[in-house]
Amino acid sequence: MNEENVSTQGTSCCSNGKTSEKTSCCSGCSCSKVFSIALVITIIGTVISVLTCEWLFKWIYAIEPIVAWKYGLNVAPSGQAMAVNFVGELILAIILVCVFVKLYDGIPYKGWKKGVKFGFLVWLVSILPGMFATYMWMNVALAWVVYMTIMGLIVLLIKGAVIGAMYKK
Repeated sequence: MNEENVSTQGTSCCSNGKTSEKTSCCSGCSCSKVFSIALVITIIGTVISVLTCEWLFKWIYAIEPIVAWKYGLNVAPSGQAMAVNFVGELILAIILVCVFVKLYDGIPYKGWKKGVKFGFLVWLVSILPGMFATYMWMNVALAWVVYMTIMGLIVLLIKGAVIGAMYKK
């Protein structure tokens, strides 16, 4: 049997370089590792969102037209809505980490720099066209679109850096 066709039981994707023998997902990386990275970037994204959208840049949601927002400046989302949002963000983060793992060998650089490059590429194909379409076809303020485009870039660069730093092949 050819050695190239023999699959290994464990694949090292942990930041400590140890081989994982647990259930594999995302090209051999353990599901627990993928979940832990996703959980970290979800928490980071939530903290950034609360600090910016709920406090520092809350004024952006007061620019007319404001009819697009489900929750107003003085109406906070319920605990249930926040929980559903967190679970949804976690699921999307798991997908993001899995895409990083699948594309790992095709992304230049190493470590956190590889993650930053990945975050930038994701921004180019998701946030940038999404915000352009939002501006073209929805009744929202241009300032909000610019803000969300910039925040999307910042958040994806940070999330990418964290993914790149935590994931080792």
